[in-house]
Parts: sequence; structure tokens; C-alpha cells
Amino acid sequence: MILFPAIDILGGKCVRLTQGDYNKETIYNDNPVEVAKEWERQGAEYIHIVDLDGAKTGKSINQGLIAEIAQTVSIPIQVGGGIRSIEVIENYLNREVSRVIIGTAAIQNPEFLREAVEKFGERIAVSIDARNGFVATDGWTKESTVKALDLVKDLEEVGVQTIVYTDILKDGMLQGPNFEELQAVNQATTIDVIASGGVTTEEDVKRLREQKMYGAIIGKALYDGTLNFKNLMDGEKMEKKNIIACLDVKNGRVVKGQQFQNIQEVADPVELAKQYNKDQVDELVLYDITASVEKRNVFIDLVENIAKVIQVPFTVGGGISSIADIEKVLQAGADKVSINSAAIENPDLISEASQKYGSETIVFALDAKEVAPGKWNVFSKGGQVDTGIDAIEWAIKGVTLGAGEVVVNAIDDDGAKSGYNIALTKKIAEAVDVPVIASGGAGKPEHFKEALTEGSAAGALAASVFHFGEIKIPALKEYLANENVLVRGIKE
Repeated sequence: MILFPAIDILGGKCVRLTQGDYNKETIYNDNPVEVAKEWERQGAEYIHIVDLDGAKTGKSINQGLIAEIAQTVSIPIQVGGGIRSIEVIENYLNREVSRVIIGTAAIQNPEFLREAVEKFGERIAVSIDARNGFVATDGWTKESTVKALDLVKDLEEVGVQTIVYTDILKDGMLQGPNFEELQAVNQATTIDVIASGGVTTEEDVKRLREQKMYGAIIGKALYDGTLNFKNLMDGEKMEKKNIIACLDVKNGRVVKGQQFQNIQEVADPVELAKQYNKDQVDELVLYDITASVEKRNVFIDLVENIAKVIQVPFTVGGGISSIADIEKVLQAGADKVSINSAAIENPDLISEASQKYGSETIVFALDAKEVAPGKWNVFSKGGQVDTGIDAIEWAIKGVTLGAGEVVVNAIDDDGAKSGYNIALTKKIAEAVDVPVIASGGAGKPEHFKEALTEGSAAGALAASVFHFGEIKIPALKEYLANENVLVRGIKE
């Protein structure tokens, strides 16, 4: 279940209304952009924004401010409030908003909704704001004669894939959601349902998850300090597993080989990044695979171009050997940096970087190869040089120095499609207290399951099976969910 921190904008400020009453306004912050940045820092995967001025007037008054938020944070945002035309939708989607929510117009102008869904597909959601079972419109100021459950059925026929369901009488009251009504809606449709209104406690979040809600929007409880969002997200992240697509790049093109050898060109990295973003991959990794060997910096222009077209966490590695390199990559749009060979030559780089940018920004990557039964050494320079360093001990040292994540690249299994190295991944996962990502060897969905369960990995990284369409990310997530592996973007 996705947790959406809410940002309601009125008069250019971050506010909360009680039960949708514009006369019961509490201002929490004068700068919604800074609020969004803070939610991202605390681990938000998605942000929910409402233009309250727009909801009341029918005009997207805060469009510029919302676009600034979308362009400032690296996570997706969804926006509702006053969206009454195709032009406004296009303006939002062209300015890095991931999903647009239609509210009043879905009731008053069904043809507009149909046109929007036909043109923009899953990027259109509908907000159902209900009071006593009937839909309210115009910023909750008017009550219609449309029953909420009847509207849900109509939306399904139109092709709407996501709805935000709010019980107005619960909103801002800190008394818990209307679980019975939410359950009835969720069971009556195949549409993804995002619960809104009254989410107050961790128990509320747990119960909504048990009801298999697609998401939950949390507002007043976060701003009043009733709920700690970072603690909530830490719990979510410990449970949910990440599916990660990797772009190995050489000379500006995505390539793939086997056991770091026989490199073949595959595709344009920016186009692949767009596709993976559309497929709802959880993270994207870019490795400039020859930067360390050639002793040069990563291609910054490529990092910038990819960062512009995705809304998922983005990690960049290859040729990063100094604080200055890290600064350039982060400024270019990366969320995390992956340090490999440079850490072998200068371990202090990990501690310096984690102190300056935070451990959550620093990924400790190691390329390991089995040199004796049950013993793996770390290899450097693109897997070419045996350092003689024990891989498990090296992972422990990286975390001690301050790395917030470890990626285990098993050279023996790279590109072989025979499965991840479960033994090595599990040993490292048990030895450190940060997320460990399995890499190298994915060939079929079962391999991902093995890495995420038997291997104790927090995420599984793959390249060629995704590049060549042998495994589709949405289908992989469905498979994992059916196998009781918690993944993002799937009804649990």
C-alpha cells in the first residue's frame, strides 16, 4: 500500500481544512515546495497535492506552484483541484506531474472524463468525495444526488484505473477512516482505491493495508505530529521489496554481456528509462561500466537527460571517485550514488560522502567472484582485478564506514540467467543492518522470488531480462504478489 502525504494548497500556502470547510483553515507552512522536499526526505514514494483554490473556483490557480513542486522532487506526485479541461491536464502532465485527479468534472461532464481517460489512460484518476454516501462537488461545498457506489461502477465502465475515495465527515477529524464504506467500495470494483480522510494512527494504516487498499492519503495527523511519517515509511520499506532495472552504459548506449565480458549494444538509455518509469519499476540504476577502467568521470549529460524523464529513485555509478564527482552526479538529478572501485582505493570516501550527503544517499557496490568453495573475493576495475579482499568482510566494512545500502554483483552469475547467487546474498544480508540488493543472474520470475525470500535481499536488480522483454515488470510484480512477496504498486 502506497502512503501519500497530503499537501493542500490555499493562497499559495500549505493548509488543512476540517471536513472541507474553507472557514476552518489551519496554515501549516508558507512554502509548499519545502514541505514536499521534506516528505521526500522522510521517505515518501508519492505525494498527493490538492489545489484548494482550484477546487473551489474551478480554475487551476496554483498550477505554477504545483509544477515547481513536481520539478523539485524526484518522486511522483498526483494533483487534483479545479481540473476541468484537457488543456490543464496536458499542462500538468507536461510539467512532470505523474497523475491528474478529476473531481467535480467527473460528475458534471462525463464526456470530458471519457475523453481524458481515452487520451491519457492510467495517468487519470477520479476523486470521489462522499458525504453520507452521496458525492459532493465544487470543493465539497455542494452535495449531488449521485450515490458514491453508483459512480464507482460508472467509472469502471469508462476505464478509470485509480480513484481517491474520501469520506468528508472523517476528513481532518483524527477519528479514523470510514473502514466499512471503504471496504464496500474496494470490494465493489477492480479499480485501485486510495483511501482518504481520517487516517490517524498506525493501526488505521495497518487496517487499510489488511483491506487491500492501493493507497492511503494522510494529512492532518502528519502535520499535527500524531503520526510520524518517517517511522511509517521505515516500516513499509522493511516489508516491501524493490524491483530495480539496471542500465549498463558504454559510450552512451545501453549494453549487456555475460560475466562482465562479450559486451553487446542494446538500446538508447533515455528511451529505456522512459519505458521502465512507465512500467512502474521501483528504482533505476545507471552504471557507466567502463568509467573506472578508463579513469574518467561518468557522463553527466546522460544523467541529466535520464533524470528529466523518470519519477523513480535514480542511482548512478561508475567513475565516481571523489566528493566533487558525487556533487556533480547529485546536482545532475541522481538520488543516490554507487561507489565501487573507488572505495577499494580510498575507503574514507564512503565515510566522507555519508557524512556530507547522508548514508541513504551512498550505495556500496561490490563485484564478487567465488575463488574457493564458499569464499568470495572482491574484484575491481569492472571485474578484472582480484583484490584478495573477502566480499563479506568488505560489505561489513562499507556499512561501518556509513553506506546505507549494499549491492552485491555476483560476477559468476552475471548474464547467465541461471539465478541470483543466493548463498552470497544471504550471507551479506545477515551480516549487515542495511538493505542488500541482489544483482546478477536473473532469468525468470522464480529467481526474483528466491533472492527476495531465501536470499533475504531487500531488492533484486536485473538488466537483460527487462531490456529484451523476457520479463515484464508489471507481470513480475503480479507474480511476486501472488507468491506472497510484498512489492510496491500491487494490491496486497
